[in-house]
Amino acid sequence: MSNPSRVRMTGPLTPYAQGFAAELARQGYRPNAAANQLQLMAHLSRWLATQGIDAETLTRPILGNFLSTRRAQGYRLWRSSKALRSFLGYWCDLGFTLAESEIERDPAEDLLVCYRSYLLNIRGLADATARGN
Repeated sequence: MSNPSRVRMTGPLTPYAQGFAAELARQGYRPNAAANQLQLMAHLSRWLATQGIDAETLTRPILGNFLSTRRAQGYRLWRSSKALRSFLGYWCDLGFTLAESEIERDPAEDLLVCYRSYLLNIRGLADATARGN
């Protein structure tokens, strides 16, 4: 799906979807990337609805639970805290704050961080090369 306007939203984040789409466009997101971000937001919104959680009470631990659930359901994309950065930036710009505790990280994400550090510090590769590996 490459058209952000075709993403259907239900749940407590629905009132914020149009503003998030506009913010993604303002930041220069291509239509396909914006649609992907909106699909992730839609999944979060549906999940919040099933958990009985209001959008205004969103916290980092709740987001961590969402990401854990997403990984457990077998999603292969957008399942780490990095995937939520755009949404969280928009959410904070609206004036909402999140608790300070960290979002639960995927063990694979920790492994990639260590591997990247190895490539940069031990192997002496350039940042772009390490990112590609």
